[in-house]
Amino acid sequence: MSKRKRYKYRELRKILKQYGIYEDVGRGKGSERTFYHPIWKNGHPVFHTVKCHGEGTQLSIGVIESVRRAFDLSEEEFYG
Repeated sequence: MSKRKRYKYRELRKILKQYGIYEDVGRGKGSERTFYHPIWKNGHPVFHTVKCHGEGTQLSIGVIESVRRAFDLSEEEFYG
């Protein structure tokens, strides 16, 4: 089992970009940022919103796990 760890927002964005998941700059309001993947899940593309109070903000493990599960990434491929 891979070790779960906290990432900064910019690190999470960089990891997700490797899997074709991008930040949708046209969505989100205030401190909310939305990640988007064009895969179809239940007939719709996948979107997931994350709070970001700055690019260097450490995100909790719960938030990172929520993003990982939303985009169906296994622990092994996500944490390397």
